[in-house]
Amino acid sequence: MKHLTAVAVILFASAGQAVAVTVTSLGDFNAAIAGASTSTETFDNDIPGGVSITFENGTTSTLSGGSLQFAAFGNAVTGGVFQSVVDGDGNSRPLLLTLDFGAPVIGFGADFTSGVSLGVQVGDNGGIEFSVDDGVTFFDLTDALGASEGFLGVVDPMAPFQTVQFRSSSVFSREGSFGIDNLVLAHSDIAAVPVPASALLLASALGGLGLVRRRALTRG
Repeated sequence: MKHLTAVAVILFASAGQAVAVTVTSLGDFNAAIAGASTSTETFDNDIPGGVSITFENGTTSTLSGGSLQFAAFGNAVTGGVFQSVVDGDGNSRPLLLTLDFGAPVIGFGADFTSGVSLGVQVGDNGGIEFSVDDGVTFFDLTDALGASEGFLGVVDPMAPFQTVQFRSSSVFSREGSFGIDNLVLAHSDIAAVPVPASALLLASALGGLGLVRRRALTRG
């Protein structure tokens, strides 16, 4: 699956800033990042599963909490897609999946595919929730997508973030599985503000005056 699109745009509160933008098309994502440089992980090469793996773009994917005995099957790249499974109470699978990009970004997006189920099941929500950076406030992935699969991007130019976490929205022992393709990151291109040449000349002149004054005092 390559670049599934939808049309909705929603807003939600995030840690560190009042509002972050969530978009459901790659075009809206590119518009929201306002020209920031991007990199895309297409998962062309398989990566054996484990508790922690590293994608070719340097992103680390780590499972934590609950049962890790089947980590090799719930945190792996296979068939051109990253696959993950998390569990509501951690009895049979891990509780949490964390993607760490290695450096702050202002945008994260991907094509999400459903596994066994991403949507609401009878009597229980067997879906996936996600959180940006803080790991405290989670949002329903299916609600954000407006469907069981498609493109989802989170953009926050004012408060760069480094991690995204996923967990099952079920409070019972129900697994939530999902796949990710075409992971795109918008990098935080904040350069150091250059010091004007005039300021450097002034600092040099002041330093020179101080040196002359110290020599005069020594001689006196």
